[in-house]
Amino acid sequence: MMVEKEQLVYWLLAAQYGGQDLKKRIQQEPQRIAELVEDDPKWEEWRKQLIRESMALEEFIHQGGQLLTLLHPEYPEALRKTLKTGTPLLLYALGDSSIVSTTGRVAFAGSRKPLPEAVLRSRELAKKLVERGYIVVTGFAAGIDINVAQATLEAGGQTVAVLPQGLLRPETMSLVRKFLTFLNQGRLLFLSEIHPRFPWTARYAMMRNRIVTGLAEMLIVAQSELKEYEAQGKKRLSGTWQCAEEAYRRYSKPVYVLNLPVKGNQALVQSGIAQLWKDETLNETPPLGHFHGTGQLVLPLPPSSRIR
Repeated sequence: MMVEKEQLVYWLLAAQYGGQDLKKRIQQEPQRIAELVEDDPKWEEWRKQLIRESMALEEFIHQGGQLLTLLHPEYPEALRKTLKTGTPLLLYALGDSSIVSTTGRVAFAGSRKPLPEAVLRSRELAKKLVERGYIVVTGFAAGIDINVAQATLEAGGQTVAVLPQGLLRPETMSLVRKFLTFLNQGRLLFLSEIHPRFPWTARYAMMRNRIVTGLAEMLIVAQSELKEYEAQGKKRLSGTWQCAEEAYRRYSKPVYVLNLPVKGNQALVQSGIAQLWKDETLNETPPLGHFHGTGQLVLPLPPSSRIR
């Protein structure tokens, strides 16, 4: 079921500013989105933002974006099944949104500053998975994520990039320019649950993990720090570890880790969160079929002067 264009702003308001009670009601009765939002105690406050938010949506759609609401036929069913009441009310998409409705998705996670061996092995594994028909999902961060995504695209596969910032942000537009060919070929999808104009935050980066793992049938960790580690004299929490732990303990997804002499990788196995990836695992996986790009998707993006 498609959503009327004039109703999209209600979805944005509910997703961005609504409380958990409102979101739960909308999940139960998404067809009543406008009525439920207008009945919310904060409606009078939100009305003041209608024009501004409508303009943001117009700009996003003008740039080739789509809003995948709970009523959109291509809203990923995998997220509904995995996240349940935590399912985002809408997702912002740039690219061929049908990618997230295709079966056979595997997620990768890893360090932003990986060892050369971790990069090499994760790229090789991504290419093997593409040969067997898998779609690769990453957070598109520096390090493992971007290397895996590039290897997937170089091998002729499809990839979903879940971003922790709005899709109208300058940093996103920079990525669009760089990967425009793959977007137009229907082989890359930028996806975000963040308001199109909102910047990156550490909180959004951690929130992204549940989307990455929720979309995939399994998670492969290329290289992880320990759950808590020290860097530059400060204690830090590993985002990769958190992603693996959430995938296994909260969402019951199989988690694999590359067999590297890295403390985090070995600790994930010892904790029972992950198991070592073996080539036999891939050999036991039946081929899923291969993507044959149509090249029919054309985004109204660079070199247009609309991009700034």
